[in-house]
Amino acid sequence: MKKGFHVWCWALALVMAISLCDTAQAKIRAPRHLHGQQEQGQQNPGAQQQQPKEIKTAYFNLSLEKGWRLLKPVQTQNGAVSVLLGAPGNKGAIAINVMKANLNAEELAKNMRANMEKDKVSLEALEEKDGIQEFGFTRGKATGRAWIGANGKEAAAVTIFGDQEAGKEVMKKLQPKDPALFPRF
Repeated sequence: MKKGFHVWCWALALVMAISLCDTAQAKIRAPRHLHGQQEQGQQNPGAQQQQPKEIKTAYFNLSLEKGWRLLKPVQTQNGAVSVLLGAPGNKGAIAINVMKANLNAEELAKNMRANMEKDKVSLEALEEKDGIQEFGFTRGKATGRAWIGANGKEAAAVTIFGDQEAGKEVMKKLQPKDPALFPRF
């Protein structure tokens, strides 16, 4: 049950990120199990959020490139972290999701791909590079690439939507606590 829950959470996070980048910009409702989660940096929900220059989490630190912004506050719950960044001019986005997981990267990637196929997402071949699983995908006009890493205790999914090169430039500044979880660009 616990193993399946982790896989479901990963698939949900990726599908949510894909939905955000879809041309329709559909509204996404938070799943029931996430209603109690903490949002860092949201002391006054009515006030406009100040954009950070650096994101610090238990798993990584990331300095933001000029024009990149948090699309919503950093989400944390039960050891999981979710970050969603938007590119300047809305030309792309980056979703970074890290959580406790006892599956390896290949198992997680295969399960994510199976869930994406159910949602009619076109998938490219799964590849492995330096222990990280990688694949491209398309849903409607939204395109992206996902990288999944795991160390047996934790797993991370990095997804870049739209402008891949701009997203990779941002990710080059990521300082991971465990490099095995994240792709190197």
